[in-house]
Amino acid sequence: MRVTSRFVSVFLSCFTGLVLLCESGQGSPLSDPPIVEDESFSMVSDEQWDETAVRKVLHLFAYGGFAPDEQIQVWADMDPGSAIVQMITLDTNNQLLSPADSYDRLSRHDGTLTGLSQLWSSRRSANKMPRKNRERFEAASHNSPARTWLHAVGKRGLNPVRQKIGFMETNYHLVANLDAGVFNQQLFRYYDDILLSLADRRPYQDMLTTAAASAAIAVQYNHQENRFVDGKFEGNEDFAREYHQLFFGILGEYDPGYHEMTTIRGTAKALTDMNVERIEGWRGDYYLSPEVDFGTEFHYPGSLEILYETIEGENALEKISNLSQFAIEHQESLDNLPVMLVRFLADDNLDDDKKGQIRAMWAGLDEKDLLTFIRKYAVSTTFHNASRVKYWPSIERQLIISNLLTLTNRESYLGYYYPEHYLRNDGVAVFRPTHNVFGQQTGLEASDEPSIFKESYNRSIDGFWFFARHHEQDDRWEKDWAAVIPQTEDGSFRVQAVGEWLWNRFAADGLKKFGMLERAQVYALLASGTDFGYFVDASNAAAVYSAQEIETDPLLQEFMQDLALTRMNLDSEDSEKRRTANFRVGLAIGFIAATPYVFAQEGL
Repeated sequence: MRVTSRFVSVFLSCFTGLVLLCESGQGSPLSDPPIVEDESFSMVSDEQWDETAVRKVLHLFAYGGFAPDEQIQVWADMDPGSAIVQMITLDTNNQLLSPADSYDRLSRHDGTLTGLSQLWSSRRSANKMPRKNRERFEAASHNSPARTWLHAVGKRGLNPVRQKIGFMETNYHLVANLDAGVFNQQLFRYYDDILLSLADRRPYQDMLTTAAASAAIAVQYNHQENRFVDGKFEGNEDFAREYHQLFFGILGEYDPGYHEMTTIRGTAKALTDMNVERIEGWRGDYYLSPEVDFGTEFHYPGSLEILYETIEGENALEKISNLSQFAIEHQESLDNLPVMLVRFLADDNLDDDKKGQIRAMWAGLDEKDLLTFIRKYAVSTTFHNASRVKYWPSIERQLIISNLLTLTNRESYLGYYYPEHYLRNDGVAVFRPTHNVFGQQTGLEASDEPSIFKESYNRSIDGFWFFARHHEQDDRWEKDWAAVIPQTEDGSFRVQAVGEWLWNRFAADGLKKFGMLERAQVYALLASGTDFGYFVDASNAAAVYSAQEIETDPLLQEFMQDLALTRMNLDSEDSEKRRTANFRVGLAIGFIAATPYVFAQEGL
């Protein structure tokens, strides 16, 4: 008897009694009740829950998101427990966070990674991807999963939170590496199956089973070759070990000898007779199937002792499904797994106190639902905490900047801010993790690498066109910052207001780090298109002014006041004046993007 992985998700859903989901095919509910404070966590106060707090959540969980200022303010005015259930969802669409764009109406299409790959590589009239790029999204095309994902993150109408969590799971936690033998078709299925399970609000251990039983992981660790033949195990124990350590955080410290000799060996036997078919292509090439056939002929018969529990099942899928129910409740998993998830997502400065709070939140869930856990964490005092620091890995930093630079999906398709080249310069690639099964580049690694800061600085100086691009005749496109930057009370765009808005948009710190030196440079770039030193004295443009000089020197103060009040021509009817104003906004953004304050996020 053989069972294919096409039915794994259905099996797991029924296995845990979620019969209604099997019958209806529905995902997560249209609306959830507010998150309320309980004994497992303390919620951020209404006073602290403001526009800055909302923007921090959007930067961290949605790569900046696409919500307009008006929606951000609505969330800031709501109680945090109600706002967060609107902000953080895992469905393919979230209209409040990422409003549909009439240019491509992506919210009407299949928002899975597989569906987007099929759409963007097709000849369908609804496909807005430039024709010259379409073949790059075909499943068999080199790097198509990464390209599809990078475009999905940057499109209005698609839910960026879904992509953030999918990326965290497949690039940090449950790594599948295209450079380790995994095929594109397997990666697409792996990513989508994980997100389907999470969006359907299935218990977290069921998602982990889906991942563990996938073709991508079977090929990654090569336990597709594991067999039990004539009473003897043939294969490797690699994934048996990582199933516990990487998936659940069970390191074996509870009893090292037992863990290695009994739990690991038993798990390896459970992972037998998982067959991945080789599929021949019409061009003479081949790929390995995205499905697993779970057989019984070469599967270990009978029960196995693992984690001091008796694990039964007719095939590998059933045994791993049973094992996951125990593994999720193992004390090492309860201690380590939630801390691992928060470290991947949000905090590089965890101490024992915060770890205890995170464990309490996880333990307080009657059912281990990742979405509920993330929502509770995102409105907790553990997250909105002065000691929390998240150093941005290159991929996250680049995507936040790219998303906030892009004002429409048309811009996104034209590729003006597409980040793949810049990520390559930073030495990272989506679905090709730096540390193989141990995950992508960390934020701490990015912050410790001088070449990454140098690359960012050079892009702002020598490659400033990335930020300042404002008009392309061939594409019949023009930047329109006036469409999103709010006007002052007199209906104009004044430099001070524009500068503060830009800083909040890209740094999301409530102007905390927008000091006198930063203001001087941003104001000068917005008002004149030059840096502050050149604006003050073009004949001595290399002069350096300290914050104290600017704050105390009457002449410099007068310059600052004049700059702050300068009116920008963002909505001018004169096309040259309008384009110049948009160009200067780009210069200011380039400066902000080169400051240290966009390389990390503080909790408060």
